[in-house]
Amino acid sequence: MPGIKVILKQWVYSCYKPALWPSGKTLAQRSGASKGESFNPSNGWLYRWKQKNGAAFKKEHGEKQAASFAAAQAWRDDELLKILDAFEPRNIVNADETELYFRGFPGPGHCSKSTELTRGKKAMERITLLLCANMTGEEKLPVFVIGKSKPPRSFPKDLSKLPVRYRNSANAWMTGFLFKEWL
Repeated sequence: MPGIKVILKQWVYSCYKPALWPSGKTLAQRSGASKGESFNPSNGWLYRWKQKNGAAFKKEHGEKQAASFAAAQAWRDDELLKILDAFEPRNIVNADETELYFRGFPGPGHCSKSTELTRGKKAMERITLLLCANMTGEEKLPVFVIGKSKPPRSFPKDLSKLPVRYRNSANAWMTGFLFKEWL
């Protein structure tokens, strides 16, 4: 019968799909269950096991998941078109949120080599905008603006006079509550 290290290695490599990557705690529990209740692996044991078996625990960031471009294109060309054909273009709506850093400089740009740049902190003051329009562009919903202040002093007392809908959240982020309110 193969030892715990071999069994654990086989199990880890069978999990090599981003959604199934085991954590260190899961590995320790799994190795303990295979050996019996008396085996309680330490962090040092786990570290040495990772070194010997070429395993590393990494965290994925953002939306970069393994996706089949061909499958996505086929779905877009076949299934999505069938779905969209059931609706008139004026009834197909797209909404997207974006951030506006209102006290920041634009990203990197070209300048002469002799130009000295001033150093500073990255601007963190921002608002979130939710923009929405139908496919024909005939109907555009008012921009939904999310800031930190409730409401800013520069705004009129009656927010209904603004050409946008303004709400606030602690980080100027869209929340589930605000999204439901927008709907």
